[in-house]
This record gives sequence, C-alpha cells and structure tokens, in this order.
Amino acid sequence: MVYLTSWINSKGQTQQVFLFLVAVIVIIATIFLGGKLFGFVTSTSCGASDTTFVREIKHMLNDNALYGSRNVVTIDGPCEARELCFVDAVAIGNPFPQPVDPTIDASVSNGVRTNIFLQKESGMLAVGYDERIGLQNPQTVLCIPLERGFTFTTEGYGRTIIIGAP
Repeated sequence: MVYLTSWINSKGQTQQVFLFLVAVIVIIATIFLGGKLFGFVTSTSCGASDTTFVREIKHMLNDNALYGSRNVVTIDGPCEARELCFVDAVAIGNPFPQPVDPTIDASVSNGVRTNIFLQKESGMLAVGYDERIGLQNPQTVLCIPLERGFTFTTEGYGRTIIIGAP
C-alpha cells in the first residue's frame, strides 16, 4: 500500500513538472512572436510615415504658393529623419560653387529633377521635385534640422515659393 501511494505521488510530481515546462515554452513562444509582430508593425509604420511625409510636403507647397502669403511651417519628420534639404529649382543642371552633400550635388549637377531631399540615418534620399521652390540664394542648399518637426518659413509669390530658415 505504501508503494502504491508513493508511486501516485511521484506520478503527480512528474505531471506538475511537465505542466511547468509546457507553460515556460508557451511564454517564451509568446514573447518571441510578440517581438516579431512589434518589429513588423514598426517597420510598416515607417513606410507609411515616408508616404505621409511626401504628401504633407506637397500640401504645404500648394497651401503656401499664394502671392503675398508668409508663413512659418512645421512638418513632422518620418522615421529616422535628421534633416530636410531644399534646392532652388533654378539650380538644377548647374554645379554648386561650394561643397554640398554628394547625393544632392550629383543629382543637381546631372540635371535630375529633384530638389527636395531627406537626410535619414541610412543616408540622403531624394524625396521629390517642385518647380516652384526657390531660395534666397539659388546657389546653396537649405537644410533644416529635425527639432520637434521641420520648421521653416515660406513666402508665396504665385509661381515661386521662397523657402527659408525660421
């Protein structure tokens, strides 16, 4: 009888250990899959943020093109953004007199119709082109650092939008 009782207790302890191991495996799998899902959602939101950013730039240019309009504009930056750079549309096809970012210099010197650039952690990206963009000095690049968004001034002249530092 004592032998039967001890056998039942050891069987119960074995089941308890087995249940504990299964619970640990389920918890580890949940943490692993949750981390993968979080990484996927974060990377997807960054892609959406880039698309939203380009759309916001286009809306900002359309909203500030009216003759006589003067505004201070702030646009939220996408994931990993550091600087937003503008090039005067007149400068495209001409070399810059002073050194600038190699990506911007190559694009502008080769006549590529791109005058909005975004500096990210991964490097400089061409964002778009708008023939209305102008700068006070067309032979320079205006780069706006990301500080609670990109903040810059706009002056509308109808066919031209002069963009400046705040």
